[in-house]
Amino acid sequence: MRTKLAQVPIPSIGLQSARIAATLLTMNAYKNAGSISIYLSMPSGEAVTNDIVKDALTQHKAVFVPFIDNAVSRNGGSLIKAMKMDMVSLASIDDFERTEENRDRWGIPSVAPESVQGRAKVLRVGASTAHDSSGGIAITAEFERSAEATLDVVVMPGMAFDRNCGRLGHGKGYYDTFLEDYRDSKVGASEKAHFGLALCEQVLHEDETVPTNQDDWALDALVVGDGSIIERKPNIF
Repeated sequence: MRTKLAQVPIPSIGLQSARIAATLLTMNAYKNAGSISIYLSMPSGEAVTNDIVKDALTQHKAVFVPFIDNAVSRNGGSLIKAMKMDMVSLASIDDFERTEENRDRWGIPSVAPESVQGRAKVLRVGASTAHDSSGGIAITAEFERSAEATLDVVVMPGMAFDRNCGRLGHGKGYYDTFLEDYRDSKVGASEKAHFGLALCEQVLHEDETVPTNQDDWALDALVVGDGSIIERKPNIF
């Protein structure tokens, strides 16, 4: 699948992304949402979310985007360090456009690490920055639960999707872990809608399914690059 996606022409990604955005923006779950978390796009191989992000900000929705850091969690008396994902707020379209200047190791636009402490976060508070021995910036955080934000819609990327709204991620488990932490920390968190965005090339044939286990979160709906919607339950969006 990675090889297949790497070969999707950029003009095709642009056209499919425009169709996806046009469809998502008409969905009641999106129109009624006061807050949304949405991924920022890799340089190739997945639907581009720029138009959706800008629309949400223009509509004065609270917009949250992924930020992955070296987080320190407390387990009993022990501290455990691991790469974890939280969602942090965007303030404006200008703020969103500045993410192009801070691409991460995968080439994905990201907020500047030094700006994270001043942003609203979905999961944790008290993040602090420090310079590590190599001169880089390390972000650490205790896993306190934030009262700053709740989410109405979560828009997720993936590498492949099936027609039962199964999602295959990129192997890091960031979204599954984030959603589990969010569910455990928010009253009513299970009520949010989970959407996936898929290029046509990412959707498997009718007789194929993505591999899943009990830790994987199913989507409520999948918006496809031809403008169609695949729903886990009919007519809910």
